[in-house]
Amino acid sequence: MGLIDLARINSKSIIERTIDQVSSVLDDEVVILNTNTGKYFNLNPVGSRVWEIIETPSSIEAIVNQIMDEYSVDRDRCQSDIIQLTGKLLDADLVKVHPEQALNT
Repeated sequence: MGLIDLARINSKSIIERTIDQVSSVLDDEVVILNTNTGKYFNLNPVGSRVWEIIETPSSIEAIVNQIMDEYSVDRDRCQSDIIQLTGKLLDADLVKVHPEQALNT
């Protein structure tokens, strides 16, 4: 994913899982299969928590707030890491990103 694509993701962006995936928890990590490509994606414990949060479409801001409540991390680092993770999940066609108003109408 290029910087141009990441630039369109901000704190108000809404992240939702695609329907073309299945996921499973193994120990404290999540493994996701893209059912269109057959490719697997593995998430560490924090990424797995983000995946759990976006079971319901959520804004980056809401995800950051939830992660900050559960882990010891500063806001800037947390938001940056979540945007990077979102970019990777977007590249793998496992999530969709919407502007805030897209789901509020």
